Amino acid sequence: MKKYLFFLLLSTTFVVSCKDDEPEAAPEHGTPSIRYQVTGSVTDEAGNPLKGIAVRLKDNFMNPAFKDPYMQLDSVGTDEKGEYITNFVNDTGIRDGLVLIAEDTDGQENGGLFRPDTIRLTDMEKKKVGEGADEWDSGTWQLKADFKLKK
Repeated sequence: MKKYLFFLLLSTTFVVSCKDDEPEAAPEHGTPSIRYQVTGSVTDEAGNPLKGIAVRLKDNFMNPAFKDPYMQLDSVGTDEKGEYITNFVNDTGIRDGLVLIAEDTDGQENGGLFRPDTIRLTDMEKKKVGEGADEWDSGTWQLKADFKLKK
């Protein structure tokens, strides 16, 4: 009886441990990513381009109790035509906390002191301009934000 029980237990273990010939899926590692290109222009109220305006990409995921809850991700200046371009990679998509802030940092040099303005990235139109390389890469998206600064 013991031999029969031992044989039955051994054969059950063998059947349960057998695998079919299908290859296992390769494990995936990484984080989904999206590339963004934010472009636009900065003008005064009359439509004149403003050179030297700082356009800052910021994220407010930090504690709002801090003096400045935004963490700066990038900063670029406008050219002679008042245009700017900034690129960033994000793994969470566009959130409410991502903002562009246009600030006059050169004082009177560009014709006067202008008040800063903020645009949320969620309020911008998105346009896909490039495909991703794989399922983790959501491609390249373009956002456009034009500022009209007031004195």
